[in-house]
Amino acid sequence: MRLIVGTRGSKLAIAQTEEVIKALSKKLNVEDVRIEKKIIKTSGDKIKNSPLSQIGGRGLFTKEIDLALLRGEIDFAVHSMKDLPTILLEGIEIACVPKRASPYDIFFSREKKKLEEMPKNAVIGTSSTRRRAQLLRFRSDFRVEPLRGNLDTRIRKVLEGKYDGAILAEAAIQRLNLKISYQRLDFLPAPAQGALAVTCRKGSKLCELLKTIEDTDSRREVFAERAALRHLGGGCQVPVAILARVKNDIISIKGAVINEGREIRASIKGNAEDYEELGKKLAEKLLEMGAEELL
Repeated sequence: MRLIVGTRGSKLAIAQTEEVIKALSKKLNVEDVRIEKKIIKTSGDKIKNSPLSQIGGRGLFTKEIDLALLRGEIDFAVHSMKDLPTILLEGIEIACVPKRASPYDIFFSREKKKLEEMPKNAVIGTSSTRRRAQLLRFRSDFRVEPLRGNLDTRIRKVLEGKYDGAILAEAAIQRLNLKISYQRLDFLPAPAQGALAVTCRKGSKLCELLKTIEDTDSRREVFAERAALRHLGGGCQVPVAILARVKNDIISIKGAVINEGREIRASIKGNAEDYEELGKKLAEKLLEMGAEELL
């Protein structure tokens, strides 16, 4: 059997897809199944110079892959979960959520300094509205400048002195096995950061095969986070931070909306089986506290 998996072409996207292929290969008879990668360029890949928050639209890094899936050009796809819109295209489902990598942000600087050690008016790179809001709440003197491109490009721009530092995802550093010094931050991360989504056509027999690499706790965490984000009415480019963690069948969810120097924060805890309902309740708490004004 020959299967085609759709993916973006960046080093990170390829590494993530290889991670899924490797996990599937352990569950399958590799002599009977051959998995081939198909590189698909998305709108987000084509627009390189504008901040994502200014481009607008949902599914910037996923839509073209989803359409290829619906047309039958690929059999399944691997996405960064945080790139997926909270409402999927009709006919597509998230077949499985493999074990989540680190959900946390890190700070990388040319001189190996911590964020709190940076000089006044330091130039920090990020194109995330959430990270920008968190940085300015942490230190209002920072000059936060847009920084796009693949991970290698962003690190290189810091090393070249174009930025004093940058905020990056720890999961990306780990998946690419990069040997750099960095500081893990205690910022609440983006919903579903560090998680992968393996999608297929709804009702496909392949979905059952993909479910063999499912990690139940990872699904509960990211689906709780996505439920909260969906109820807040946001996408991946709004200043919303949410993190759910499951331990001993109890799920704890923290959320914040940060904008213009203000932060509204809430948390909730309950039975892990009620993950989506608890995510929705967290969003309701944030809205009751005035979060809508900041979105």
